[in-house]
Amino acid sequence: MLPNLDAVPPEEEPLRRDLAEYGVKSLLFVPMHAARRLVGAIAFVRYEEEDDWSAEFIRLANVAADIYASAFARRAGDRRADAHRNELAHVLRVGTMSQLAADIVHEIRQPLAAIVNFVNGCRRLLAGDRLGRGELTRVLEDIETEARRVNQVLDGVYRHVRRGAPQKAWAELNGLVQEVISLMRREFGLAGAELDVRLERDVPPVEVDAVQIQQVLVNLVRNAREALSDGDRPGRVLVATRRCGEDAIEIIVEDNGPQIPEEIAEKLFSPFFSTKPQGLGLGLSISRSIAEAHGGSLSLDENQPGQVRFTLRLPARSGSGVRP
Repeated sequence: MLPNLDAVPPEEEPLRRDLAEYGVKSLLFVPMHAARRLVGAIAFVRYEEEDDWSAEFIRLANVAADIYASAFARRAGDRRADAHRNELAHVLRVGTMSQLAADIVHEIRQPLAAIVNFVNGCRRLLAGDRLGRGELTRVLEDIETEARRVNQVLDGVYRHVRRGAPQKAWAELNGLVQEVISLMRREFGLAGAELDVRLERDVPPVEVDAVQIQQVLVNLVRNAREALSDGDRPGRVLVATRRCGEDAIEIIVEDNGPQIPEEIAEKLFSPFFSTKPQGLGLGLSISRSIAEAHGGSLSLDENQPGQVRFTLRLPARSGSGVRP
């Protein structure tokens, strides 16, 4: 506390001159502490007259400092929690992509095989002197199309495994769902399971980190497919989108596998809880935190034999559904 500028220590003469230049008559500094650490200070200044700062004012100033310090600590804690969640989400994405390795190879191998076939066809036509300009142009366009398919697959892989801060942007939810479905269809084919997709038309855009939302969807769809192995009927997984009022959209992932036991259902979203021998128990926990970070929710809405349904709800742009 500096009731007047004469109280400034001689060794701080430059500070006294600066305060005098700005017209400061009296100054009170109140430190802010959180978890026994100094996180800042609040300064109270009088320009009109000198002041000894009453005990009541100092008490109230310390109360205000405690409130601000707690708010700063909570904000710092939120930032650390967000960073931790994003790091865990990155680890899970990398693990998911390793599990999808066979599907990724399949997706890339098909267009590469087509490119090889086009090139071999060109060689045969050239050998027979039957390759005209029009035919060559068509073959080159086909090669370009298949090369773009490879690039799209690799772009998707890169987006999922990259490390970085979440990047929200307006997106068409049906398009995000279709990208995931196209990557997972082969997995269902190999398992002999049906993947039923029903996307409601003209759903409004959502402001999301596309990679994170697709990560949630991959986790839900894979969990549903794996649950089918425990059933005694032909396996089917339904993935659907639908409006929920004017300001929300839902993604539904439903399977016709066995009911989840009640004691397990209660813990599904708990961190580090898993029924899989090699599971980390973080998939659904991280998925719910991602949903909540987007202002949405993730819940188990139906749980009975032959009908287990998870619902991801996200806030949507109200109105006509036109991208802003």
